[in-house]
Amino acid sequence: MYELHIHPNAEVDLDAIWEIDQTTASRIDAFLEEVSENHKYLDALLERHFGKDGSEEFSVDKWVEQWYQKRDLWRAKIWDLEDIGIRYRIIYCYQIADRRFTVLAVVARNKFNYEANSEIGKRIIDDYD
Repeated sequence: MYELHIHPNAEVDLDAIWEIDQTTASRIDAFLEEVSENHKYLDALLERHFGKDGSEEFSVDKWVEQWYQKRDLWRAKIWDLEDIGIRYRIIYCYQIADRRFTVLAVVARNKFNYEANSEIGKRIIDDYD
């Protein structure tokens, strides 16, 4: 059975979102809780392009640059937030031995463009490693 864990640095990200936008923070928290309790959604976290066309509640893709660096990093975005112009990315990894997903970051899309050398990128990679 899968498990969803939130890294302490991702908890800090969520706390910061709570301070500026409680509605968005509550939606992200609800999403994470819903995914953690739904085996179909947990499976989907490993399905590249899941929900890409908007047919699902969220979309999944690999962080391709890091995939080529042998890091199993992924991102999810929540469509109902995207639809109203609120763009956050949930960056996570999968630890196969533990069957555990770990959320490493929750970041605003306009502050993170998947650059490995950015402050957020470095933090995510350090936490992954």
